Amino acid sequence: MEETQYHKYADAALEELLEYLEGLEDEYDIYPELESGVLSLTMADDRQYVINKHTPSKQIWVSSPYSGAGYYEYAEGVWQPKRVANSALGKNLREFIMAEVMENLDD
Repeated sequence: MEETQYHKYADAALEELLEYLEGLEDEYDIYPELESGVLSLTMADDRQYVINKHTPSKQIWVSSPYSGAGYYEYAEGVWQPKRVANSALGKNLREFIMAEVMENLDD
């Protein structure tokens, strides 16, 4: 994949996740922020996700306060897991973040 194409897909994925998380912000005590290719999400318990582009590998890297590190590569129109925690097996990036965040929200 060309680098410009990688940035296009990665930026779109991060923007989509930000939009989803911002939709939860009013109901739950979470704080998403996207800056320079790094999406950070601070949860109510002050734990923090860091989801960022890793251009040299053309991956998106995830650091989860609950399940650890994961790496995703773009394939077949979605960001597929390359190396992930057991809780993320079989889930693409969007599915994993949505499921794990919802599981750890305080209402």
